[in-house]
Amino acid sequence: MDTVTGEIAYNSTTSGNFVTVVRIDAYKCGQLVSQIFREIQAVLIACPTLSGGTNNIPPTITPPFTDPITGLPSYSTTVAAGATISFQIHSEDFDVYPNGQPQDISLEISGGQMAGDFVTISDCANPPCATFDNGAGLTPPFSNPTFVDGFFNWTTACSHVTANAGCGNTSNLYTFAIKAYDDFCPAPAITLATISIEVTAASTLPEPDLQCAFLDGNGDLTLDWNESFGANASTVYHIFGSDNIGGPYTLIADVNYPDTMYTIDSVNIPNGYQFYFMTQSLMC
Repeated sequence: MDTVTGEIAYNSTTSGNFVTVVRIDAYKCGQLVSQIFREIQAVLIACPTLSGGTNNIPPTITPPFTDPITGLPSYSTTVAAGATISFQIHSEDFDVYPNGQPQDISLEISGGQMAGDFVTISDCANPPCATFDNGAGLTPPFSNPTFVDGFFNWTTACSHVTANAGCGNTSNLYTFAIKAYDDFCPAPAITLATISIEVTAASTLPEPDLQCAFLDGNGDLTLDWNESFGANASTVYHIFGSDNIGGPYTLIADVNYPDTMYTIDSVNIPNGYQFYFMTQSLMC
């Protein structure tokens, strides 16, 4: 059992009917408040072989990420709150039947942060929710001969970052179970992959690229800037001003993403302010 994702894996060389029991303990403020038992029956059969005596091989699921340290394919990634994470899930299986017909490969996904109908981003406990389809609007399960693709989209928010729940912190690690299986009879070959996404609040962000400061005839000041790398829906731009290039600088206004222009009314500009700079941060 994976202690982080809860994924259970085992290998049996014996066919038959088996029952496993999983106990889940729930704690509140360190005190045991409930226990749930789940019985899962497993029926293991000796499957026939494909033509030529070859075994039916389960589909593969290509890892959608790259580990930044090892450079190897990975099922895990980390994003800053407010970022939109989009990736493709690709599964393939080149087994064929005696008549030359390729197997149909099906794809499913589950996870607590998934939209209940896989489409509506408000249809989960902690919106925005993740969505999943085949790229043409078809929601899971969907299938295709030999290979099948699914497209995952999720716009994260500050509500997905670790938060204090009174006696402890809620988790900022979100898992999604991907299931790919063929249509082999009497039992399909199945592959499961666990996608893990950690949502963090970036402590620092690069400064926006301030392009222009324009003072009109009424004394109103208009600033415009380019969004810097890492800006997203949780970004706030901070505008500072001073009457001396060396400061001290005073916060004049906060502007929310995605605006890249802001006009400060002349009555809100302190006398003598001629120098301005900007920073940005996350609302988390």
